[in-house]
Amino acid sequence: MIADVLLGLSYLSISSALAYFAYKRLEAGIKGIALAIAMLIFIGGIIQFFAGAGNWRLAPEWRIAQYAISGLVFIAALLSWPLVRLLLEMSDRNTGRLENMIAKLRHEVAERARAEVELQKSQELLRQLAAYQEQVKEDERKRIAREIHDDLGQNLMALRIDMSILQSRAGNNPLINEKVVHAMHHIDNTIKAVRTIINNLRPSVLDLGLHAAIEWQVNEFSRRTGIECKITKDDTATEFELDDQRATALFRILQESLTNVARHAQATCVDIELQRNDDTFIMRIRDNGVGIYPGCRRKPNSFGLLGIGERISMLGGEFSVDSGPGKGTLLSISIPIEKEVAAEIW
Repeated sequence: MIADVLLGLSYLSISSALAYFAYKRLEAGIKGIALAIAMLIFIGGIIQFFAGAGNWRLAPEWRIAQYAISGLVFIAALLSWPLVRLLLEMSDRNTGRLENMIAKLRHEVAERARAEVELQKSQELLRQLAAYQEQVKEDERKRIAREIHDDLGQNLMALRIDMSILQSRAGNNPLINEKVVHAMHHIDNTIKAVRTIINNLRPSVLDLGLHAAIEWQVNEFSRRTGIECKITKDDTATEFELDDQRATALFRILQESLTNVARHAQATCVDIELQRNDDTFIMRIRDNGVGIYPGCRRKPNSFGLLGIGERISMLGGEFSVDSGPGKGTLLSISIPIEKEVAAEIW
């Protein structure tokens, strides 16, 4: 009878320990299963307790087994609460470590997010600085070109007029005529060189609009290189009038692209397409050359495409390069058009 009572009390202790542990630490799904098992053990303990209290008798051959089982269950009951306490302490330590790790991860994530924000701000400031420097450079080119045209160009023209007057007054003196012709030849070459320098700095044709500047640049490129160039313009627009900043940027991009074609593409034909799509200006430059090999885009000291990308980024636009060995190269550029500029186009 005593063994039955102890066995019932052991069941009750084990079930209580299991229920306490399940309530404190286990998750909702597992907690329900553990509580159900604890309830079954608890019911079994009550039955065993009342069986012992009611002096239920077992056969003699089962008495030794009952005593052995009762002893083992009693020992387990004695160890259940210290074991539960140890498991709870271990769980608390693990929970503390996890909380520390989570806190560190949150701190690292916050620091990384802060660093990304700072990096984005820094990149935006660099873009603004690059845009400002580009604008300053274009303004300085325009100023130098204007000064060369107004001062040096006019002085050269005046000098040539004076030499023409001198030639007309030299009469039939062959020595003087020869010197005058030689000097006029040098003056004409100098005037051509000055015009080339002015056009390289800031083509005056840009003041007539982007379309006129593109036609002039294409004609000059074909004349110098012998490569055929074709311009395809959107039929819905008669002229592309952009603000000076966008027009200058697109003109410089065209210059850079044609220079790359002449140096590297080994092309015989270049197609230039100008298109207006709603409030977006699109320019496509296609050649039939050897194309760009994948590794060539990241060569050291090769900043052609990088410079084009920065110019487009300053204007809030996009550009893409479609190329492959032996397939030619297609450079697509699109930039937004300001509302007042879009109204001028139409």
